[in-house]
Order: sequence, then structure tokens, then C-alpha cells
Amino acid sequence: ETLHSWHQRLYMKLADVNLQSWSRKVLRQYWQFAAYLVSLPEDRWLHRVFKRTPHGVRSQGRQHNTWEDLLVAFCRHNHLGDWTVAAKDVPSWLSLTIDFIEFAAP
Repeated sequence: ETLHSWHQRLYMKLADVNLQSWSRKVLRQYWQFAAYLVSLPEDRWLHRVFKRTPHGVRSQGRQHNTWEDLLVAFCRHNHLGDWTVAAKDVPSWLSLTIDFIEFAAP
């Protein structure tokens, strides 16, 4: 039995008892938090922290993922444009939650 088929069986069993895996629950919260973050005024510290870019030179080697890389990849894949603009339309953004989870879930 392959790991993939084992995961499929596990997710089916979890769905039968109306439970979500930890990773899917975190992805849902991540998606909802992105909508909350863009709704904040730009002078709020939380907004400033997530928009901050460090000064100086980055180290050599593989670049680390940023907080928004997954959002950017999903929006690019679905032709949504800039994620910060797309997330401002909250009802539309939240309607894509399941699609995002399927895109990002391991």
C-alpha cells in the first residue's frame, strides 16, 4: 500500500466523522488570516510587520520562503492577480478556501 492511498483512506475516514486534519485546518486559518490582514489599516503594527522587508544582503543558497509565497503561487495559478487586491473582496476570497486547501495540502 502506498503512502498516497493511505492518505486518501485517512482523509475519507476523517471526513466521515466530520474532522479535519491539522494541516488542512492550519491552511484554512492561514487563508482567513490573509483576508483579515489586508483589511487592516496600513498604520496598524500587524500590517507593518507582515509588509516589512529586511535590509541588507541575503545569504547564499536556497532562498527561504516568505509568509506570502504560498498565497502568491495560488493566485498566480488561478489568475487572480495580486493576492492583496484579491483578498480585499472578502466573500470572493473566502469562497476560494477549499480550492486553496486542495492546492496547498500535502
